Amino acid sequence: MGIDGYEKGYVLWCLFFGFYNHVVVFGGLFAEKLIWRQIESANYCETDSHCVLAYYDCPFGCGVYINKDETAKLSVITEVYDFLTPVDCVYGCINQPIPECLSGRCAARVCEKDVFISQRIMVDGVYRRPCECPSDSDYEFNETHFRCVDRR
Repeated sequence: MGIDGYEKGYVLWCLFFGFYNHVVVFGGLFAEKLIWRQIESANYCETDSHCVLAYYDCPFGCGVYINKDETAKLSVITEVYDFLTPVDCVYGCINQPIPECLSGRCAARVCEKDVFISQRIMVDGVYRRPCECPSDSDYEFNETHFRCVDRR
C-alpha cells in the first residue's frame, strides 16, 4: 500500500513547481492523506525491536508506532509538508506507551490486568508509560503505580 506513480508525480509537481496556494488548499489535504498512507505502510514488524514511537508535527497525532527503519524517510516527508503547509494546531498529548510487535504490526504495549505497574519507566532517556490498559478495563492509580481493573 504505497504511493503509486501518478500520486508521486502529482505531489512532486505541487510541492516543487511553485503552486503554493494550490498546495495549501488542495495539495495539502491530498499530501496529508498520502503521508497517513505512508505512516500506515511503515507499521510492520517481526520483533519488538523493530518498533519505535515516532513523533511528527501536527496533524500527525501524538506519536505513531512504526518500523524503526522508516523513521528517516517519514521525517523528511513530514518536514517538507510542515514547511509548505503550515498547520495551526496544538496537541495536548499524554506520554505514549512503549511499542511492541503484535501480529506483525507495531502497537502500544498492553498491560496485564490486576498487576501493579510503575506509572513511568525510563526508555532512551525519556520517561514513558510502560503500557496501556486493555480496552475492556480501567486504570486504578496510587501514588507511584497503576493497575488495570475490569470495568464496573
